[in-house]
Amino acid sequence: METKRSFSTNAIHSHTKEYRARNELVPPIARSALYTFKNVEEAGRIFEGSNWAKENRSKYVYARGNHPNQRQLEEIITDLEGGTDSVAFASGMAAITAFSQTVLEQGDEVVASNILYGDTFHLFGKLMEKWGVKTRFVDITDLEMVKKSITPNTKILYTETPTNPLLSIADIEKLAEIAHGKKILFAVDNTFASPYLQQPLKLGADVVIESTTKYLSGHSDAMGGIVISNNQDLIMKLWGTLFVTGAVIDAQSAWLVLRGIKTLALRMERHCRNAQAIAKYLSNHLKVKMVHYPGLLSHPQHDLARTQMNGMGGIVSFEVKGGVEKGKKLVNNLKLFSLSVSLGAVESLVNHPASMTHKVIPKEDRLKAGISDGLIRLSVGIEDSEDLIADLDQALNNI
Repeated sequence: METKRSFSTNAIHSHTKEYRARNELVPPIARSALYTFKNVEEAGRIFEGSNWAKENRSKYVYARGNHPNQRQLEEIITDLEGGTDSVAFASGMAAITAFSQTVLEQGDEVVASNILYGDTFHLFGKLMEKWGVKTRFVDITDLEMVKKSITPNTKILYTETPTNPLLSIADIEKLAEIAHGKKILFAVDNTFASPYLQQPLKLGADVVIESTTKYLSGHSDAMGGIVISNNQDLIMKLWGTLFVTGAVIDAQSAWLVLRGIKTLALRMERHCRNAQAIAKYLSNHLKVKMVHYPGLLSHPQHDLARTQMNGMGGIVSFEVKGGVEKGKKLVNNLKLFSLSVSLGAVESLVNHPASMTHKVIPKEDRLKAGISDGLIRLSVGIEDSEDLIADLDQALNNI
């Protein structure tokens, strides 16, 4: 009898049968844009309700909708997240948009966290408003406010956890109870945690969304996104949306994410260890006003994070004393931290949300959510923590 395999082993050895049968140790990159059939009858069987039969997900017709690298990526991430099936897209925003297009229609409503990635906030707050969909943004840690915000027209409860960039922790189990009590879908963006640190489906979420560009890939060289669920009917509808809208992940990008997943566990351990050390250092520095990191005892949801997550993640946000100008000077003084958007890379990155990733959010809404002008977000890489702390130290000493 086959024994149950660990996360790391599954990340390396799952769903290899197709190419291992050809004695290939790693999967090839499938560059074909289209696929042939043996005869008309075979083609007809595939096209007969083509997007509604799960087995057709591994029968390839046209790479706009599916291809071998995409399918292997979907199968592996589905296993790691503890889901039934998934659909991979060209980016995280493509995944969120396709999910919204699949589920929502004119007159529907969404209840979403008021702390979100800037473009996600813009999608729900502005673009979907054009489609006749209303979004109510709430403090996702205030469960009573969440309950009060749900109306008979609400179809989705949506949050990140940890949130971007303040690292608030949403209580997945309790939010799932609220959503299911109201018979609405509960979707969690798991990008900041990855399936190694958190598996929302096992805690009651209906849908998990990830930007595979981030930790799953880990090397800033492959764009992608994915939606995972235990609801097969929803996944098949979502696959239908993908076929029509065409935002499929490229074969090479899928291949690169697959390669990145093999080292995900190792990288996440180092990301977490480095971030914890940096958060502790910053919290004791005289020039630092505030540090946001769930691994610190001072974090308001520290206890929840300990029970919900298998590690506190690689993102640290903080503010320096002296306001936004001092913060900008600090960022410009850093040498090892590259000034960039995105996160989850082996290299350490620094971001000024008010100027960059969250600039699209109206200032009033951003400040109300607690994302100040002076907030700095670090995506802590896998370099030696002593070197990263030394870089922060010299930057702080020169402001």
